[in-house]
Amino acid sequence: MESGKFKVIIVEDVKLELKGTTEIFRHEIPDAEVIGTAMTEKEFWQLIEIQQPDMVLLDLGLGGSTTVGVDICRNIRKRYRDKVRVLIFTGEILNEKLWVDVLEAGADGIILKAGELLTKTDVQAVMEGKKLVFNYPLLEKIVERFKKSVINDARKQ
Repeated sequence: MESGKFKVIIVEDVKLELKGTTEIFRHEIPDAEVIGTAMTEKEFWQLIEIQQPDMVLLDLGLGGSTTVGVDICRNIRKRYRDKVRVLIFTGEILNEKLWVDVLEAGADGIILKAGELLTKTDVQAVMEGKKLVFNYPLLEKIVERFKKSVINDARKQ
């Protein structure tokens, strides 16, 4: 590992997305070193036992089940506490309950697989220890939901 770089494991079950995400890290986030990739939960746990990363980029919908991603996140927190940062990568743009579940499980942030995708700024924020890191498409959805909630509350008064 080059001095000063942080180590990343990418967990993604769609081969094309895994390859693309790995390339984003290699070309756009020079402070990161991808030390491994996994396409299944089993591969991930085997990999993390061998090489402990500083960050895990975790596909929330791993294996087609959103609960697997939440469980992996929760177990990373139990085993590694704050030694390993967890950034969730998801296409679940409309499932707000799932966002809450994964944040309660200990995720440091959520990045939607839409819009600007993964940015150096988002990754650096997580590595600096910031919590509740969201990319712009997710922030748009949160603000949209907040506006609707405020309007509905105002109508009830």
